[in-house]
Amino acid sequence: MSITIHRKTKTPGSSFLLKLEINNQQIEKIRPNQMIELDIPGQTATVALKQFAVRNKPITIGNDDFLEITVKPSFNYYYWTLIVSFTTLFFILSLKWRLILIFFLLLQSLIVGFFYNFYELKIIKKL
Repeated sequence: MSITIHRKTKTPGSSFLLKLEINNQQIEKIRPNQMIELDIPGQTATVALKQFAVRNKPITIGNDDFLEITVKPSFNYYYWTLIVSFTTLFFILSLKWRLILIFFLLLQSLIVGFFYNFYELKIIKKL
């Protein structure tokens, strides 16, 4: 079985490598705007994305499927809200509170990333 996967992400915060898991085995890592073709044994398989503190619901694919990885629009709102609030508070607060702010913003990002999936994996078309 042959599949094509395109990671269509250009968002500034989405520049990390994503791990592709096929049938619960890590097969490949994919970069932003990268397109890869994979040959997988069998007629169907389950594909999921994995990244530190990011969960993704696996999908079932068939022969000659074209998959696309995108960033959900809500990620853009979250990302820019985080940047604006961090920048504003960073210049207002003293050094001690800046360090506390950095810690809490990083912690919040990990928690949100763990419970909410910013990446979407979908079948675009069957070739």
